[in-house]
Amino acid sequence: CLLPWHSSRLPPHRCAAMPEQETEDAPRDADDDGSSANAEVDGGWQELMGKDLMMKVEKAADVGGDGGEDGDGGKDHAEMHDAVFLDVIGHRIAASVADSDGGEVGGDPDGYTLEEEPFLKADGVLIALGHGDVCNGIEMAARFVGRGERGTVRCASKYAYGPGGRRKVGGGAGSGKDVEYDLAPNSDVVFRVTLTSIVSAESHEYSTDAFRIVRARSKKDLGNDAYKHEWYGPDGGIGRARALRLYKKAGDEMSEFVNEIRERKKDVKKAEEVDEEKEREALTLLVDCLNNFSAVHMRAKDFGKAKEAAANAIQYDPNNTKALLRAARAAMLDPASTYEESDAAIAAAEEVDVEGKEVQKLRAELTRKKKEYKQKQKAMYNKMMGGKGKVSGKQGKNGSGTVHSAGHDPDKTEPNGDSKTSDGVPQGSSEPPSLLYYGLLSLAVLCWSYYVTKFAAPQVNQHEGQAEPAPDEFSEESEF
Repeated sequence: CLLPWHSSRLPPHRCAAMPEQETEDAPRDADDDGSSANAEVDGGWQELMGKDLMMKVEKAADVGGDGGEDGDGGKDHAEMHDAVFLDVIGHRIAASVADSDGGEVGGDPDGYTLEEEPFLKADGVLIALGHGDVCNGIEMAARFVGRGERGTVRCASKYAYGPGGRRKVGGGAGSGKDVEYDLAPNSDVVFRVTLTSIVSAESHEYSTDAFRIVRARSKKDLGNDAYKHEWYGPDGGIGRARALRLYKKAGDEMSEFVNEIRERKKDVKKAEEVDEEKEREALTLLVDCLNNFSAVHMRAKDFGKAKEAAANAIQYDPNNTKALLRAARAAMLDPASTYEESDAAIAAAEEVDVEGKEVQKLRAELTRKKKEYKQKQKAMYNKMMGGKGKVSGKQGKNGSGTVHSAGHDPDKTEPNGDSKTSDGVPQGSSEPPSLLYYGLLSLAVLCWSYYVTKFAAPQVNQHEGQAEPAPDEFSEESEF
C-alpha cells in the first residue's frame, strides 16, 4: 500500500505525508509547537521514512531545466490524484565510501557508490498521485518535488522492488535459478526523478476525452511493466497485484467512457459531437485491459477469474480472437468447468479462427481428455461389477456352462449344494437380481461419475506446450 498523503502542500523540506512521531533520528525543530518535523541532515537530505527513505531536492537551475511545461496554469506542486509526467533513472547502490555503517541505508546519505549502468531509465512516465502506479520510492519523489525540480531518493529495498527485484524481459518465467534480473532482489537503490509537467485533477484538460484515453493507456503500459518485470513467486506477489490494479483502473475508465459515448449517440443533438475514432480507441483499450487481466490470472493459475475476464472482453468484442482463445484455454484448465463448457468455448473460437494452430491444439486436447475420461469411467464400472464377465467355453463341474464373474470358484457351494455367483445369486436359479440391487449399483456409478468429472478428470499443465501468456501490445524495449 502507499504511504499516507495530506493534500495540503508543505515546502519540499517538510514531509506532510509522514506520520508525526518523535525519534532520535527525527529531532524537533526549535520553533515547533510540539509536533514532530521531518529531519534535515547534512547535504540537504530529508528523512521521509527515517533513514530507510531519504530525499533531497535540486532546483530547476541545478538540473538545467526551464521550470517544466506550464501544463496547468503555472501550478508548481502536484496534489492527490493529479497527473504528473516524470523522467526517472534508477541505480542500484553498489557500495559505500567513507561510511562506517558499511554502506547500508542508514549511514551517511552521500556515502555510497552506484552501479554504472542504470537498471531503469524512462522519460515521460505519466502517473496519478496516490493511485499506486509505481513503487513507493518514485511515488514519494513525485509528491515532494516541484515542477521542473529533480528529487534524488535513496531508499531501502522495501520502498523500491523488495524481494522480487526487477526481472529481465525473457529472463526466465519461474522463481528459481533460471530467473535473470535487471535489479537483484532486496537491492537498495537511488532514484533520480524529474517532474516535467502537472495536470491538475480539477482542470478541464484532465477530464477531456483525449486525456482520459492518455491516462488509461499509461496505466495499461505500467501494468505491462509490472507483469513483465515485477512478477515474484508462484502467485506473482506485488507484480501481480500492481498489474491487476492498473489494468482494472484503466479498464473501468474506458468502460465508463464507452458507455458515455453510447449514451451520447442516443441524443440526436449530441450524436454529431461523438468522435468515432476516439470511441474505437477507447474500446480497443478496454478489450486489451480485459485480455491482460485474463492473462495475469492465467499466469497465477486462477483459471476461473481468467475465464470471467476473457468472457467480459468477448461481450465488448465478440470476434476478438485472443479473448476467445483465452476463454477456451481457461475453461479447459478450470476444474469447475464441464466438458460441455470447454467444447462451447472452443467452438466459438473455431468460428473466428478455424485454421488457427492454437484452436486446433485446444480441440485435440479436449478430444484426448474426453477419451481418457471415458476410459476411466469404463474401468471403474468394470471394477465395481467385479471385473469383466467370462463365458465358460466348457461345462464347469456343475455342468451348467454358465457365466462366471472373474475370481469366482464354481466349486464353492452353499451348504445346500447350490453354487452361487459373486453377487449372491444361485447359479442354477433363474431369478434375476433384485431392483434394489440395480438401484444401488446405478447410484454408485453416478457418484463415481461425479467424482471423476469434478476431481479426477485429467488436467492440462498450463505451461505444457504453450508460451506464457503475455499482455497485449507489450514492447520489450520500453521500461514503462
